[in-house]
Amino acid sequence: MKLFQLKLLLALIVLPALLAAQSQQETDLEEFIADFEGSLGFSGAVLVAGPEGVIYEDGLGLANRTWGIPNSGSTRFLIASLTKPMTAALVLKLMDSGQISLDDTLDDLLPEYPADYSARVTVSQLLKHTSGIPNFSRIPGWFDGQYLNSIPPADFAAVVAELPLEFEPGTDRIYSNSNYLLLGLIIQSITGQPYADFLEDSIFKPADMNDSGLVGRNTEVIPSLAANYIGEGSGYRKGGYVNYEHFIASGSVYSTVGDLYKWTQALLGGEILSEAALSTMLDPDDSIAWDVSRIQLSENLNSIVIVGDGELEGYEGMIMMIPDTELTVVLLNNTGFGYDGLLNLSRRIFGYLRNSR
Repeated sequence: MKLFQLKLLLALIVLPALLAAQSQQETDLEEFIADFEGSLGFSGAVLVAGPEGVIYEDGLGLANRTWGIPNSGSTRFLIASLTKPMTAALVLKLMDSGQISLDDTLDDLLPEYPADYSARVTVSQLLKHTSGIPNFSRIPGWFDGQYLNSIPPADFAAVVAELPLEFEPGTDRIYSNSNYLLLGLIIQSITGQPYADFLEDSIFKPADMNDSGLVGRNTEVIPSLAANYIGEGSGYRKGGYVNYEHFIASGSVYSTVGDLYKWTQALLGGEILSEAALSTMLDPDDSIAWDVSRIQLSENLNSIVIVGDGELEGYEGMIMMIPDTELTVVLLNNTGFGYDGLLNLSRRIFGYLRNSR
């Protein structure tokens, strides 16, 4: 799971040229996107929306390669780190209600967290990956199997607390799932609700996301969930086991392209957060949980582009929005297509839309 902000900024600098270079002869969006499977090997689901709403929503490739079951627009996928903007929104919602401040420390909100740096790490630093707390994959024995077993979140957090900081809080930035593990515990502590319940009440229900939920254990049966694969040579292998209990607030949501579009519309439409909190989240100079960039789409249109992505054992997703044009692309993949691949597809679709209008 990742968010490579610098990489994204560099990629988006060349977006106008790529948009202008798209073929003007494409007339059928469905045919245009269908070619992604044949020419590029994409497997997953795609949603494209404009000012008039959804204009394309369908699946490509296979949800289950053992049984030959195809993906569709209603297929569910694990969305990995696309969970993080939802967690960030929950935290900002608590800020809206005055229950927490971005300057509150771990010591203020999780006094039971046994780390010597607790008084120096703030909520803001957790949200922006500037806390210095290492990713929990740095825990000794992480890849040896013991953390595939069920461990109470508080006990797991205590193990994270034993890891030394990567840097003094606030002095650098490093992507770490540990930050969002702790934010999930803060949410539960402040609300007195399980994370899953607060997520349901605060985002899924208001956004009418009826096909979304949270994975606890990998043994759970989720109807219509695509199996995860990783491309290997000319074929595929099954994605590895993940203990989603450790990723509850950082990467354990499952959803559909349609539900994720509803989420973006509810978020940007002010149904989830106040205007002030939304501005804090989407500040182009210091964004939270999204990559937000200013780009020149044309001589007269200096736009904001909002991108989120996630990746975990073959499940990958990307949301790209250009609010000025009311264009949104949502991609969910189940074969480890790669960040660069999803970014390339998003840019191709935006190019097609621009040149077909």
